[in-house]
Formats: sequence, C-alpha cells, structure tokens
Amino acid sequence: MTALVSKSGVDGLVVIPGQEAACYSATGIFQGEFLVYGYPESLGSNKTARQLIEMVHAEGGVVIAAHPFKRSEHGEGFYGSAHLTRELDLDGLEVEHPSYDEESRRLAGETMSDMNIAGIGCSDAHDLRTIGMCRTVFQDRIDSAESLCRAIRKGHVKALNRILANRTR
Repeated sequence: MTALVSKSGVDGLVVIPGQEAACYSATGIFQGEFLVYGYPESLGSNKTARQLIEMVHAEGGVVIAAHPFKRSEHGEGFYGSAHLTRELDLDGLEVEHPSYDEESRRLAGETMSDMNIAGIGCSDAHDLRTIGMCRTVFQDRIDSAESLCRAIRKGHVKALNRILANRTR
C-alpha cells in the first residue's frame, strides 16, 4: 500500500484494502455478496455466509451485506442476501445503492434499523455513471482499516444518495 500511496502523489491519501466475496450454501445456493474490511488475505468465493463472517470477525474485521435488496435481473426476488440478512451476524448493510428502487431502499432501511447495524452507501461502480452516486460519510477520522472497522461497528456512518439529495433541493 505504501508504494501505491507514494506513487499517487496525493498528500494524506489513505488506502484501505477491502474485498467483496460471494457466498454459497453447502448445497451451492447463492447467499449473496459481502463487503469485507480488516481481513488480511483473499477470501475467495467458496464459503457460506456464516463461515465468512466467523473468519472475518475472528481477525477483528467487519462484514457488510452488499446490495442485499438489489432486484434480480432474472425474474422475481433479489440478487443479494435479502431476507437471509436478518439471520446473519453482520456489521452493516448497504442501504443506498444505485440499483435500488423505493421498495429495496425501504427494506434495507428497515433491516438496518431492526438489526441495529450500520447502513452504508456504495456506488458499486461497474459503470462510470454511478461513481460517487451513493457513498458513505464517516463521523470519525478514518486513517486505517482498524479505524474504519471501529466506525462501522459503532454505526458512526451515514449513507448518502446523490440522486435523492438532488430531488429534495
């Protein structure tokens, strides 16, 4: 990371490694994708959600459900952990995502509130048009993976959606 920061030429740049892992049940059923921070090595996509969470928590990291209520492009349901989210020992979930419709946003917000976990915003930028659309503002200074994990665990975050903010102006 030090070489990357030096090469950037940006004073005070903080680079925090993270990863997105897809999880599958023991019988191969997709359980969703999860954002992981504070885990020292690649996790791959060959674990159940519970195995992933247990491994990451053992290292002091955090696990966030990535777009749990993103609508499936192939019929009914969601492409994410959806209602399984409530059964997992998560540290947070995405409450703002570019592909969320009103129902997805409502379900994510209710789940976050009921579980008393952090709600974050992510652009999930597979498309240049979505970069920065949804983001997370941290109340605490973030200067390491440890401080990021601590802020998420405390819920010292606020999810923002640029499109929704512009509608209220």
